[in-house]
Amino acid sequence: MNGEAVKAVQAREEEVARLGGQAAYRLQALRTLRLKTVVKESHGTSVHALAVNHCAPALGNLWATVGSNQATVYDSEHMGGHLAVAAHFTNAPTQHAPGGGLQCAAWLSAQGWSDHPDGDACLAVAGADTNISVISVVEARVVKLLQGHTKEVAELAAVPAAPRLLASLSRDGNLRLWDLPSETCLASLQTDGTCLAMAPDGRSLLLGNSKGRLQQYDIVPAAADPAAVAAAIAAGSSVAEATATRLCIEGASRREAKCLGSCHTDAIDCLRFLPGSRLASKSSDGRMFVWRISGGGSSGDASSSGEPGGGGSGMQLAVAATWKVPACSSAGGWGSRCQFGATADGRYISVGNSKGDCYVYDSDSGERAAHVSAIRVSAPVRACGLSEDCRHLMAVLGKGFVFRFEYTGPLAAAQLDGDDGGEQLDGKENTNSGQQEVAAGR
Repeated sequence: MNGEAVKAVQAREEEVARLGGQAAYRLQALRTLRLKTVVKESHGTSVHALAVNHCAPALGNLWATVGSNQATVYDSEHMGGHLAVAAHFTNAPTQHAPGGGLQCAAWLSAQGWSDHPDGDACLAVAGADTNISVISVVEARVVKLLQGHTKEVAELAAVPAAPRLLASLSRDGNLRLWDLPSETCLASLQTDGTCLAMAPDGRSLLLGNSKGRLQQYDIVPAAADPAAVAAAIAAGSSVAEATATRLCIEGASRREAKCLGSCHTDAIDCLRFLPGSRLASKSSDGRMFVWRISGGGSSGDASSSGEPGGGGSGMQLAVAATWKVPACSSAGGWGSRCQFGATADGRYISVGNSKGDCYVYDSDSGERAAHVSAIRVSAPVRACGLSEDCRHLMAVLGKGFVFRFEYTGPLAAAQLDGDDGGEQLDGKENTNSGQQEVAAGR
């Protein structure tokens, strides 16, 4: 963090104290968001996903985008008011993988399996080449490669409570569960899912489908395979390693979540579990729900205890808040979905529409807290993200455009009212950071 960034942090701390706390600061930020930075990513095609790192509070400054065959990790905090590039990955062909377009991304907790005791930020990306690449930001290279899908991978899901696990969903409905340290596929089954989320306790998976329904699967201990145990020991594994409990997706546990009251009628294109036993969902027509969860063998709360492996009846969902995002196309389909983002505490949800508008909603009440629009680019917003202090709102749209709206404090806000451009970066080459090019090899 440079001197300018340190001064900015001190100024924000003083403002938080003056306003009476973080909650008041967040409201002030949302009411005064202005366009600060426009990035034209070098691939010049659609950005398909944007993911903010909520795996650890210390890593919340990092967020990532994927588009074409590239993934870019940005840092919003350590260069003062500027946006920095922390790492850039091109999914080029190698001896290990054919390379190709990327469609989805998910941040991972590296606790217990990273080679870095002080911590690492790891990003899983996947897409058209059917392989899942796990990138270490510290090492600036691919450290894990998960192979097995036969169709384009469209969704990835992981939670800090189960740091070894990653779930993936391909366009043909193939749902897989992976053990990251060993790069092993633990389970594979066919579904009709269109989007995916892992419960915060790591004990179940939730899928939305094209009919607006929600389906739950349990993650349970797998029965030991004597032949596999013997093969592992013969290959040099210890008895403890060979007989360690493995997890799988229990196909027979599939059950439909029961929605109490109204529900989606169009294809569900995004799901997010929220703290406090809640779930947020969005369908292609722009209808959003925040649900209170009960039952289902999983509380949906990141503070839940116990080992993975739930069971019982399906979860029940009671409507806590609902709203309609204006001007959303209901065409549906993988290529036209618009994913939403949420703060780590689940209080605020950011989402875009088909015309380049971005909105922030209070998940408790469903009330709109902010509305900003892209300039000179009229295209659907494919994904949004929001920083935990609500000071930065990021959106991706058009041919590789990343818009960052920012609250810079009470004095700068008046100046920004007359600023129609803000800082503009034309591709990764002109950023002001020490950019790392991620090695595609292993």
